[in-house]
Amino acid sequence: MSKTRRRWPKFAYAAAAFAAAGLLFMGMTVSRYPLHVYIVPEGFVGEVVVTFDQPDSPPLPYRKRTYTYNIPATGELGTSSPMKSGTVELYSRDATGNLTRVGVYEPMLHGMVTSSSESVASDGSRVVSPTVVRFFAGTAEQYEQFLTEKEAGKSSHFSAISFCKFKRKK
Repeated sequence: MSKTRRRWPKFAYAAAAFAAAGLLFMGMTVSRYPLHVYIVPEGFVGEVVVTFDQPDSPPLPYRKRTYTYNIPATGELGTSSPMKSGTVELYSRDATGNLTRVGVYEPMLHGMVTSSSESVASDGSRVVSPTVVRFFAGTAEQYEQFLTEKEAGKSSHFSAISFCKFKRKK
């Protein structure tokens, strides 16, 4: 008695190859970087300034690959956490604590900049400034007004004042 070997139809090979390619694509596109969720008070419009590596400040809450930035009404936040790269999302929190994603239909996050510096003092010691992330939360028109006021040297009603503690290293 001869054994007949059942063969897979050609489409089964194509389906298996397609599924393998999909899994490979998903593996390559899943971010290795954490998510950064910035939460501002409801109605907040202005500059957000986050200063990292501040030893007297608490660390950022971190859960399920997500850093949470609870931005106060001043727009300024200091944290002892180091700066990490990743995707940014902006939310607003209402008086009852409910969160709403901001900028889904209209960009509301503008001019995001990360800065830090290091210099040498006259005594030869290194002065390292902490990493600072700043951006503007608001509409494009509000951002343009903020930039215009900033360029004119006016103190913008949108502006938050940056603060940081400099570290001296020998």
